[in-house]
Amino acid sequence: MIPGQPDEARSSQPGQRALGAMESAVRRARANPGLPTPPAGSGIAPRTPSSVPTGELPPKAASDQDQRRSERRLIAAILVVAGLVVVSGIALAVSASRQSGRPAPTAAPTTQPVRAGRSTTTAATTSTTVSPGGPPQISSLSPDSGSAGQTVTVNGSNFLSSNGRIIAAFNGQPTATSCPSQEVCTVTVPPPSPGVTSAHVTVTTANGTSNAVTFSYK
Repeated sequence: MIPGQPDEARSSQPGQRALGAMESAVRRARANPGLPTPPAGSGIAPRTPSSVPTGELPPKAASDQDQRRSERRLIAAILVVAGLVVVSGIALAVSASRQSGRPAPTAAPTTQPVRAGRSTTTAATTSTTVSPGGPPQISSLSPDSGSAGQTVTVNGSNFLSSNGRIIAAFNGQPTATSCPSQEVCTVTVPPPSPGVTSAHVTVTTANGTSNAVTFSYK
């Protein structure tokens, strides 16, 4: 007992100490809701944020850390995309400047060589790329006699036609004609009409019809 102090006062001191410890524990629990508070008088120091072991973060702190990491990743991705856009823009600008400094390619004019004396045989006409100087003229037939289906060479001049049509005829009957030059044509003798022993051979071009030369059927 403490001298000079009443017994009632001495008996109430332990209760006041316990009540004070409980009030302190409540205040600590309210200040740090995530940390358990050991009972008063247990001799265990309460855990504070500074005493949390390494690697153990409160849920809110871990969430903030994850958010910061996500923001850093997003910023890095944006920087990469921006760099690609800048590089692409530079490449397009360089390409455009190169193209603007070059003349547009033009197609070279195409010319067709003129081949004198070349024509294509059709059923009764031939075509040519050379313009003649006047109406055709027949000087001779080689041979000047024969049978149907035989080939005859027509000699003369101005056999090529400006419109590509060359028609050789026996008594007005067109036949297959080919004129390789201005002076020579080859024709096929058509079948004669019944009782006909000869035919007048002519050549017609865009400039007119030639003179007639006689071919005899055998």
